Amino acid sequence: MNKWHVLFKDEKGKRGWLVTSDLDIWGKVGTMKVIDKKLCEIVAIHEVIL
Repeated sequence: MNKWHVLFKDEKGKRGWLVTSDLDIWGKVGTMKVIDKKLCEIVAIHEVIL
């Protein structure tokens, strides 16, 4: 199963990332999602090569 790093930034510009195996719930770059109760923009998505 593929894993992905999803990089995001919140409204204040603070960046973060998470690891997921279900890319469908995160959409694509530019999508706005609520992460940790903050509205965040998906900045980049990278496949994790094991």
